[in-house]
Amino acid sequence: MHCFNGIKLIQKKASKEEIGPEEDRSDSLEQISKVAQRRQATRQTCQRILEELVSGEIEVYLGYRHLYSYWRGHNSAVPELRQMFRISNIEPDGGLSVTEEFKAQIISMAREILTHFSIGL
Repeated sequence: MHCFNGIKLIQKKASKEEIGPEEDRSDSLEQISKVAQRRQATRQTCQRILEELVSGEIEVYLGYRHLYSYWRGHNSAVPELRQMFRISNIEPDGGLSVTEEFKAQIISMAREILTHFSIGL
């Protein structure tokens, strides 16, 4: 058993029946490592988009849609974004009215999320 940031992981070797003879035998620890790497990459990308929203480097609507796309596909990796997609009277996967109020609200939320957003696993 191994620990990874406080999470206990059980290492299991694959048998010859489970994999072909030419393939390397990888244990579940390596697979978990790949999952952790994907999670970290998603978090890094979302952090960059949040920073671009706050700094004005990206148009608010595009940043919002990019974040929504990441959240839909990887919401367990970026639960901090949930609040952005629970705004009343806004349907993130529907038509959006991009008003000045909407822009200000998204930028404010991005700024708030960044204050407690960390890349760590």
